[in-house]
Amino acid sequence: MQLLQFSRWGDSVSLVKGLFNSLAWIWDEGLFYKVRFGFGKYKYVNPIKLFKKPRRGKPQVGQEEAILVVGIGVASFSLVRSLRQLGYTNVKIIARDDKYGGKCVNYACMPSEYYTAYRHQQPTALVEGGQQFVSLLRGITQQSFQGLGYPLVKGEVIAIEGSEVILNTGEKLRFDRLVLATGNKLPSWSLVEPTCSPQQFWEIVSGKLVIVSDGNVASLSYADIALDRGLQVTVIFKSPPLLSHLPSFQYFKRELEKRGIKVILQAKIQEREGNTLRLKVEGRRESIDFDYLMYDGVPELNLPKIDGSSKSILDIDLPSSTIINRPDIYILGDASGFLSATEAELQAKRLANAWFSGEFTKITDLERLPLRLHAFKSFALVGAPWTLLYRDWRSVDFKNLGWSVVHKETGKLWYLYNRSEKKVEAIHICHRDASELISLASILIDLPVTDSRWLTSSVHPNSAEIFKVLIEDIEASNLESQNDRSLLGVTSGQLEKTAPSNLLNLPPIAEIHRSDFYQNTFSPEERSLGVLDSNPSLYFAILLGIKSILGNYSTVASGANGTITLRRCSNGSYLVRGVDFSYEVEETSTSVTVSMGEEKVTVYTGSLVK
Repeated sequence: MQLLQFSRWGDSVSLVKGLFNSLAWIWDEGLFYKVRFGFGKYKYVNPIKLFKKPRRGKPQVGQEEAILVVGIGVASFSLVRSLRQLGYTNVKIIARDDKYGGKCVNYACMPSEYYTAYRHQQPTALVEGGQQFVSLLRGITQQSFQGLGYPLVKGEVIAIEGSEVILNTGEKLRFDRLVLATGNKLPSWSLVEPTCSPQQFWEIVSGKLVIVSDGNVASLSYADIALDRGLQVTVIFKSPPLLSHLPSFQYFKRELEKRGIKVILQAKIQEREGNTLRLKVEGRRESIDFDYLMYDGVPELNLPKIDGSSKSILDIDLPSSTIINRPDIYILGDASGFLSATEAELQAKRLANAWFSGEFTKITDLERLPLRLHAFKSFALVGAPWTLLYRDWRSVDFKNLGWSVVHKETGKLWYLYNRSEKKVEAIHICHRDASELISLASILIDLPVTDSRWLTSSVHPNSAEIFKVLIEDIEASNLESQNDRSLLGVTSGQLEKTAPSNLLNLPPIAEIHRSDFYQNTFSPEERSLGVLDSNPSLYFAILLGIKSILGNYSTVASGANGTITLRRCSNGSYLVRGVDFSYEVEETSTSVTVSMGEEKVTVYTGSLVK
């Protein structure tokens, strides 16, 4: 896939967002998820099948209908728990095995979290503790399923014919609605077989491990966890990950390499000979020895045949979570694409609500969920899919935080700022606390950067103070374009008028972070709103005039903290709710006169050229 590159991160952000939104009907059909899952898997995709929009009836499902739910993973549990809360009683659950919690509990999210938390233990003790943890969590999940009171049927669904499922036991079960939450499966690759499975990975405590990946960035999480267990690790990508162009990913990769993990971003595997892998990297032949080889290929949907045919991601109508032309069969979780546990939970909950309310859910609601890769310094990101097209991001460093000095932790944050809308569109973080920080970031990016919560969402000292640093970086970048500008947007060198003697003096806007005047005269919220205004000099001049006049009377417009909220209207003029004032900018000088009743004050904003 040829990714676009935009060199100007300011105005182009709003432009590309508008272009992306103009194609909203495509994304509403779930195209992003189909491309994400199928990237590198399909050499040719029928565009008619890819963009086909099926007819959809009302999603409402009656509580008397017979519902079969296949699977006992995260998506299944989220669905049946929601159905119980909504009053559905005619529900059966089909379980192929006893691995309650599915991939997340047994060999993905939760084991990763455990091994990351206890990384300093001895490898053997860590493996034993991890196995006990998974067993305990699996038991808790089983009790949670059983506690819902729905019947559990043991067996594997091998086929679906009409309104019946056929189990490997020969039993047939009828349904009005069928939900397949059967997960996905990793493919095999004969060239590198035999390999260890993700389940076996957690039992390895020493030796050399090679991970061959089809561009799955999660392979790097496996590598980092294996390194902590004392393994010597090499990750070989057959094709570069979709995120490889991002500066945040490149930083994450370098951090892993500093720890001792060898990462090869693009290689051609030629053959396996015993415990040696032969490959070609940038035209050079290399041989890598190993004790264990793991293949992390593009997953395949784990679906039984439906009416005699196999189904792919292209046969799923993601907005309704149904098989196209089979509106009574629903696909959830990994069975509907490469979804994270959080995505699967939300998708299932939204489906239950759609059944109950009769209103379709929006697949685009899943796009803003944060994602995270486990590591010593985890990598996490949040933002709409279109933001991943960018190569040029602004970044801020954790190293200057007091918290970082105390804990001796480093890391970086990258952000994409939409100057037109005064909003941060996406945030990427590589840091020890990335999980918690990205959760907070997913809330903050829905707020304009003028909202004080960007500055007040953390205590001191705390790694979350990085968001204050982010706002300061935005302020500084805005001020760069305001230097040497007068109130009317012309340079002071063009002006030749001597200032009247009764002026208040406002220091140059570029000194806002250095001048005690700004710190003592304006509240943090006033400063935040001002520096993000399209004309900060005019903003602060008017605000200073208002404050000066109100100081002669009473602070009727001030909040409890003394803040005066000056806003720019759509016509370009300024107002303060509850305050009657006017202002006039001198056309040939850098001053503005603010009037309130009989009171007037003139504020001068720079050095006049004599």
